[in-house]
Amino acid sequence: MSGDWTSFEHPDYWVTVAGGRFGNADEANRWCDAQGFAKDDCYAKRLDTTGGSDGNTKVR
Repeated sequence: MSGDWTSFEHPDYWVTVAGGRFGNADEANRWCDAQGFAKDDCYAKRLDTTGGSDGNTKVR
């Protein structure tokens, strides 16, 4: 659930994490594109447990 990470503003969303690491948000979003995901179904999100939600999302 999104509430497991402080980088999400809302705590009640299901979250699916793709195995692997990306050097930056653009690389993660290119992976989403290559997999054929719709723009609202896959986007770069930094997962954090200590900070806030600001600056941790880059939509496509």
